[in-house]
Amino acid sequence: MINASLFANLLTVAAGAPIPNTDPLGYGIPPLIFQLLSYLTFSMHLMAMNFTVGGAILFLWLHFRKNDASLPIRRYLGGGLPLGMSYVVTLGIPPLLFVQVLYGQMFYSSSILIAAHWILIIPLLITAYGHFYLHKLTRDKRKKRQGAIVLIGLIAMLLIGFFYSNNITLSQTPEKWLSMYASKPHGMALNLSEPTLFPRFLLFITPAIAVSGLGIILAGAFLTRWGREVEGAAFKAFGKSVVPLGLLLQALCALWVVAVLPERISAYVLSGNTATLLLVAGVVLVALAMILALVAAKSKGILLPMLSSVLAYAAIFCHAAMRDMVRLQYLVPHFDLSQVPLKAQWGMFGIFVVTLVAGLALLIVLMLKVFPGMAAAAAAKK
Repeated sequence: MINASLFANLLTVAAGAPIPNTDPLGYGIPPLIFQLLSYLTFSMHLMAMNFTVGGAILFLWLHFRKNDASLPIRRYLGGGLPLGMSYVVTLGIPPLLFVQVLYGQMFYSSSILIAAHWILIIPLLITAYGHFYLHKLTRDKRKKRQGAIVLIGLIAMLLIGFFYSNNITLSQTPEKWLSMYASKPHGMALNLSEPTLFPRFLLFITPAIAVSGLGIILAGAFLTRWGREVEGAAFKAFGKSVVPLGLLLQALCALWVVAVLPERISAYVLSGNTATLLLVAGVVLVALAMILALVAAKSKGILLPMLSSVLAYAAIFCHAAMRDMVRLQYLVPHFDLSQVPLKAQWGMFGIFVVTLVAGLALLIVLMLKVFPGMAAAAAAKK
């Protein structure tokens, strides 16, 4: 029987590089369109994820402070967790499929190396979803241990994000694969030696506080519009207090990521190219979103908080695009999108676009109807 170390050496000698061949069927549309669709859907997934994770964090903060005045906000956040999870799952599927189409041979290889952890995502997802629903369904009848229920769901979501960060960072460093397989050939590996792992993971988590804060301000704006000025003011005041905190934590994590990037990657990001423009645009959009959120917390209309949320989404879009460009720079010695043949299927793509637009329109309509109703129901509960 060939041991793992010998097998890794044989692979190195035989192949010269551990990356599987590209899909012989090629791309069905130009890769740039796949990339743009990936940024679009991944940004929406991150907005939903940030609202849900941030909502759980803020719920727990208010819950353990035991302040009765915060009950409407806690009910709004806790009631939104199951709905937020449904958006997280629904909006998480398209960007994952686009990653598999564009970088399939890298993504599948890294998934195999961390297979034992990767397969845990399904039970962890069920755990998070189930505990968030359990909280919503039992919070009135069984008020004890509600904090523990939400905490378990939050930990499950954070573990999912951590395993994703391991997979993505490992997929863009193929030079690690053989040695990692040689040391842990049974799918038990994690990319813990990667210097960008923890800062990148935190960079996706810290905006959650700001995004959920924006959601609270928007809920307060609807309450104010409906004449519930006392409750609306409380929502907006709390949202106003947490949005700057979330953005400060995000800025610190961004600086940490830049500090630990390989020299050639950081030089690329700061060299005045498209990635640099996206970095600057993201910073500007985040600043504008925060300013509008703070102004919206003092206004009575809903336009400013909605515009602030749109700017936050645009900033996340810039982040997603820059992240993909960084991935391509990591893969420069091993892979380039131009290596994959293009065999266009525009008819199928047209069907996809129509379905996508219809689905997004339905999600937006549902969101505009459901989230304000959640705020009203939470504020009405005594």
